[in-house]
Amino acid sequence: MPYIGQEPSAKALTASDIADDLITSAKLNYSEATLTDQATVTWDASTQDVCKLTLGGNRTLAAPTNSTTGQFISILVIQDGTGSRTLSFNAVSSDAIRWKL
Repeated sequence: MPYIGQEPSAKALTASDIADDLITSAKLNYSEATLTDQATVTWDASTQDVCKLTLGGNRTLAAPTNSTTGQFISILVIQDGTGSRTLSFNAVSSDAIRWKL
């Protein structure tokens, strides 16, 4: 893998490597986690960078915890078979994070 800057000791890049500004032309693969459907959905950004949530009712997304400045996180929101579900962001989440919808 070609790198600009410091080359990591392991062959696979970790979130820490990316946060440490290692630049690579290699494809980055993130494991997709499944968030637990509940009235207020919680999200740990340190272990669930890329995740999905199937809405089983109207839900509120809590602010992601354990995130780092500049971290890329992604959530795929899916309607269940009933549909017409809503997802709202709590006040902290709306103010602290730039959501691209």
